[in-house]
Amino acid sequence: MKSKIAALFAYFCFVASLFAQSQEEVSLKVDLVAWGNPIHRLCLKSETTTPHSALSFTYSKSIPYSGPALMEIHQVGAAGTEVPEGAKGANIHPELLERRKKSPTLVALAAIPSGSSRATVLLSAAAGGLYQAYVINCDPTKVPVGKLTVLNLSSYKTEMRFSGVAQPRELPPKASMVASPGGNQEVAYALSYLDAEEWITQESNILPVAKDEQTLMIILKSNSELFRSSFGGARGFLQIVTLRRGPREGNDVALISEAEEAAAIKEAERVNRENDKNVSREQKRVQPKQQ
Repeated sequence: MKSKIAALFAYFCFVASLFAQSQEEVSLKVDLVAWGNPIHRLCLKSETTTPHSALSFTYSKSIPYSGPALMEIHQVGAAGTEVPEGAKGANIHPELLERRKKSPTLVALAAIPSGSSRATVLLSAAAGGLYQAYVINCDPTKVPVGKLTVLNLSSYKTEMRFSGVAQPRELPPKASMVASPGGNQEVAYALSYLDAEEWITQESNILPVAKDEQTLMIILKSNSELFRSSFGGARGFLQIVTLRRGPREGNDVALISEAEEAAAIKEAERVNRENDKNVSREQKRVQPKQQ
């Protein structure tokens, strides 16, 4: 009985959160990025006549958006294919299926974080011509200019070792952290992942980080042919995508003030400390008791 009440309570909380998002208004710039092959003829509102493209793991021109925080993404000419019953799983937003009854061109819903001035939306193909949206808050306080922000979107616990940093940093799924480059504006790192209780080192690399760019490293698990070698094999167990945005491109970021930069550094340090605390709690929880 208690489990049914808990499930019912969770459902009502979920519905309430959707309602709150549908009522809240946001105004920001949005970047659409395809998790796989390019996606064309996309619009952020059903009445929009100018379509946009989401390029493969690459930024294109940003799109100004003002509207509900639960942002609708439509596809011009979408056939409104019925989603197979067996595919109505966790990767398809329940509200998306409901709204498609009235708007068959609707292909994805993206929950925009409150107060964000910039968001990246990764679109991953789902069933029936729909897309799952992964929203990344790219506000300068979350993805600081001149630093490396690492986000783990894989289902594996990962570990990052940085040159000049004594302790490794663990990143559970959906966690993020910020690393500072050295004097030559480079970050030397080693990436490992936990598989069957064994840490496996995947790669070591050096990544340049420009002082005037937002640099976002995304760790993911993808079957896209974009990550396959000429022989057809996967390039690494996990894949890494690096997104950069700076003043040299048309989709530039505004330079932030010293006060905003200090706030961004403070927020990055807070996120890192919080991640370290969570990792420490997890290690204590799984540590075997002394006999």
